[in-house]
Amino acid sequence: MKKSILFSILFIGFHSFISAQELKMGVKGGINNYSIGELFHLGVGSSGANITPVDDTYFAAEKGMNKQYGLFFMANFDKFFIRPEIMITSIENTYGLGLRDSKWTASKVDVPILFGYYIYYPIAIYAGPELSNLSDMELEGLETNLTPLIYNKTTLNMNVGVLIDFKNFGVDIRYARGISKFEEQRIDMNRGNYGTNIGYLQEYTPSQFSLSLHINILDFSTLKKSRGPGSDWRNHRNL
Repeated sequence: MKKSILFSILFIGFHSFISAQELKMGVKGGINNYSIGELFHLGVGSSGANITPVDDTYFAAEKGMNKQYGLFFMANFDKFFIRPEIMITSIENTYGLGLRDSKWTASKVDVPILFGYYIYYPIAIYAGPELSNLSDMELEGLETNLTPLIYNKTTLNMNVGVLIDFKNFGVDIRYARGISKFEEQRIDMNRGNYGTNIGYLQEYTPSQFSLSLHINILDFSTLKKSRGPGSDWRNHRNL
């Protein structure tokens, strides 16, 4: 299913670039916050002695400021555009457990294809699907020999955002949300260092808020420039 979606995304992108009025390619980078679920800590009654805190407790994940970078390609059709991207993203969250913090970290490769519309140059809105490959997921203090992390390595997300696209550079603000949920998972922690012995990572739907800057490396038009009334609506930038 996911392979079929990726093939469809690549086919649409290739076909669009052949018939585009203007083509762009560039690099981008920025910051993001990635949301995950709570960690449920079993207290003394269910998890044995020497547990901190002694009562059952939910610990929310504190979102870190993470980095992302990659490439984008853009095909413009008058006021509409299609924008495939390849992004490498680092993500980090922190659970403030009873004795010390436990960092949750992972990395992922995102391949979104965005469909956008210029509401008034240079401001555009967009939306589109994204295929993500998640790897290197770790939780500090986890007894991996007893309860290794199990997670979906490939996920499908949906993106919505606002793009401000000038001739040579731009900025976009984006929100992405997963289509499917990560299931609840039992974990066994290092009790002496973190205070938690047995717990559960709660079910959650991943989401991400990001801010990125981009620079155009290549930018060329497939149409002849014209000053006439039938000219492209953005040709004033090249006059």
